Amino acid sequence: MDAASGAKRADVDLAVVGAGVAGLAAAKTAREHGLSVRVLEAKDRIGGRAHTVCDALGRPWDRGAHWLHSAETNPFRVYADRVGEPYRPGVSPQHLWLGRRWAGEDERAGFSAFARRAGAAIDAAGEAGRDLPASWVLPEGGAWLPLYRQLLGALAGAEPEACSTLDSARYLDGEANWPLENGFGALIARWGADVPVHLNTPVHTLDRTGPAVRLETRDGTLTARRAVVTVSTSALAGDAIRFRPEMPAWLAEALAATPLGGANKVMLSFDRDIFGLGHSFAASLADAPWGFHMQITPFERPVVIAHTGGSFATAMEREGPAAMRERALTSLRSMFGPRVDRHLVDWDTTAWGEDPHIRGGYSIALPGQAHLRERLNQPLDERVWLAGEACALDAFGTVHGAHAAGLRAARAVADSLGAPV
Repeated sequence: MDAASGAKRADVDLAVVGAGVAGLAAAKTAREHGLSVRVLEAKDRIGGRAHTVCDALGRPWDRGAHWLHSAETNPFRVYADRVGEPYRPGVSPQHLWLGRRWAGEDERAGFSAFARRAGAAIDAAGEAGRDLPASWVLPEGGAWLPLYRQLLGALAGAEPEACSTLDSARYLDGEANWPLENGFGALIARWGADVPVHLNTPVHTLDRTGPAVRLETRDGTLTARRAVVTVSTSALAGDAIRFRPEMPAWLAEALAATPLGGANKVMLSFDRDIFGLGHSFAASLADAPWGFHMQITPFERPVVIAHTGGSFATAMEREGPAAMRERALTSLRSMFGPRVDRHLVDWDTTAWGEDPHIRGGYSIALPGQAHLRERLNQPLDERVWLAGEACALDAFGTVHGAHAAGLRAARAVADSLGAPV
């Protein structure tokens, strides 16, 4: 049997590994092109890093993705409008705790001005083609520098020393970053509900030695003419899937250059609003750079979501849920007093780094290696493509970036099979 005839006798045209946003987008697009598709998902749910749950009182919160980044052009903002899912436009107020008091308007403006200068310096270096650690180009910031480092850690998933200026400059960020009231994970679950998915089916081996791609699972083997793999860079680099023949060196190098950074949350639920700040953010200068960015009473619910990123997120994850909760409560007590303990009714934490199917928050490109991100979009043997947020050169770390990567991979598959456009 020759390769062409063997491939034609495969079980499906396309196998998609992973039912996160990239995998769901690839499956939807391939089906629109008339291809037969099977989606294999290791978890017992779809959505990947977009996952909404509820606290003990039924209030939704996002364990992962939460923001409609670049909402002006985000396809999921369009989808939310179509299905009537509310989100909050505009910019939420930012509050800074200085240790004994809240910062005044002039002080908050001072930090905002420094953050803009720092971001501009990072982007200017990248736009000039300089792939450096962001820490090398940060301006002098006095007391504001530790807080900016903390903010960058939460936004990028890594400290400035591990953030590439070139990667940052390539990222296209609109002015609008809007949270979804009922959760981004819930929106994705609704959007992806029409895609048939085989849950609890991790792929442990991807074999390209024969005429068709063979995907081995505990439930048996699936053969496909093409495959799209949407597993995260850190999971792939950590041998979550064994490749036969061995993964080529150029791809292994690209995966190592774009690992997932640290990103976690602590959810604290209260029986009433004891904060009086409305839907806003708060951070403590006294804790920086090892502190949280607190989402205070989002959508006027008496809940606090404490965001953390970079090595602090990783360190807290290692210490465990109770330590994470206590660290977040300690920060809240410094701002609002001991009453936070009296009114706490529920809490939860995330541990994305320990998730064997994810192994981190979202991708970063290490300094000096941002150019290797482009390799993630190169197919293996013109039969296997990667897709995911890490593949989005100008929207990495976002849901819409994962969506775009899934569309791109599925269109490449359809083109390779001569499917109608």
